Amino acid sequence: NEGENQIKVIKFNAEGKSSKIFTAHFVVAPQVPLLVTPDGVYNAEFAAKIINLKEGFMAYYTLDGSEPNSSSLLYTDAGIPLKEGDNQVKVIKYDGSGNCSDVLATNLTISPCEPDYSSYFAKLHKQGNAIYYVQSVLGPNSPYSSF
Repeated sequence: NEGENQIKVIKFNAEGKSSKIFTAHFVVAPQVPLLVTPDGVYNAEFAAKIINLKEGFMAYYTLDGSEPNSSSLLYTDAGIPLKEGDNQVKVIKYDGSGNCSDVLATNLTISPCEPDYSSYFAKLHKQGNAIYYVQSVLGPNSPYSSF
């Protein structure tokens, strides 16, 4: 198991007599964090989730490509919020004793797509985070999609 481990060994001879108990402690470095979403371009903002964060472990991340450490942004169940543009995500995991994993580095780009409005009369209208298509000069209709 990743994290701190302990193993105890005892040996028995042919007569059934036992040796002293030998105890060994060892550390298996935490596994590199894994995100549900791979590198790539996505068309809407979302929160990236870590799929291998066990109880007792903490994860920290950065969004600017800098190296994460225990002073970086703390990962929560809400995930890593990704905004429009390039998100150079780096994530590191720590076990309860402060042992850390290697750093996961990934690039997740959020690039909202405009709807294909070529079949509509008029033009596209953006208002805040909503995209509308305009069928007349009177103004925007119902939202086409919202990001």
